[in-house]
Amino acid sequence: MASTDRNFHGRNYFNAHDRTGDVYLISGFGVYPNLSAARTLSWTPKRGRPPRSLGFVGWMDRAP
Repeated sequence: MASTDRNFHGRNYFNAHDRTGDVYLISGFGVYPNLSAARTLSWTPKRGRPPRSLGFVGWMDRAP
């Protein structure tokens, strides 16, 4: 790891939707190597319904 900043992180996200715009998905993944943590997020709003979200945080193995 090139940085010693404990909050250094890398993130990726992906957006998808159907042609009508009724369904939309946002999905993301983040890694915090100096904290040995990773997190994911998925958010799906549907027209006329409350949005649903799901997230996870996990610890990464520090084995070499």
